[in-house]
Amino acid sequence: MHPGRGIGWSYTSLLPHLPPGHPVYALQSPVLQDPGYPGPDSMRRMAEDYLARVRAVRHDGPYLLLGHSFGGLLAYEMAARLRADGQEVGLVASLDAVPWPPGTRADPADAEQEALTILLRTRTLHPYAQPGPLERARVFAAVRESEGPLSGLGDDRLSAVADAVAGHLRLAVTYRPSPFDGTVLLFSATAQPGGPPSAVKAERWAPARVRVHDLDCGHSDLLRPGPAAAIAGVLEPILGSM
Repeated sequence: MHPGRGIGWSYTSLLPHLPPGHPVYALQSPVLQDPGYPGPDSMRRMAEDYLARVRAVRHDGPYLLLGHSFGGLLAYEMAARLRADGQEVGLVASLDAVPWPPGTRADPADAEQEALTILLRTRTLHPYAQPGPLERARVFAAVRESEGPLSGLGDDRLSAVADAVAGHLRLAVTYRPSPFDGTVLLFSATAQPGGPPSAVKAERWAPARVRVHDLDCGHSDLLRPGPAAAIAGVLEPILGSM
């Protein structure tokens, strides 16, 4: 499941390290194809929408679900919905996804700034610098000038993507995990400046059972070649047993 920016391309870094011929389906935000796609109003509704896409490819389990950041929360909720429907879930892997503390509120201005920051991370060129708050017009121009996956989009499409990313942030802040009778495999980025320790991340998933694997990298680096190889090394025996 895609992270907050809605793009699933980063999961290709897992492919060289997985069993030959094992398919990987990366779900992306529908807004990338349809700027008019109405964003869901809850994580549960989003999970149900995405499960319809998953079950069009594979009608029955076991389902193996993995998500980075926002995608880890979504993968968990999808797993909870599958188990409630009597389906088998063989894996829920969270790449440094952590539920927010109860009572956290989503400030629209903060969500807008974080959404624009996330869009800038899709760039492949030099860092973008602007004093003060980020502005959509200047961020969109910077994204188009780069060689990233969104560089071919016009303002209307980029605005729709930015709205979707901000919507993902709002859903993440207010999400409270549903009951789930399985185990969350949490890959914790331990070198993220200011990030909580792995024990706190695991506690945030309560009452779900959690198995933690620490990785010495930042949150945004989990799918770079080195950490991706380590993640795949943990996943490979699980995939082989299915």
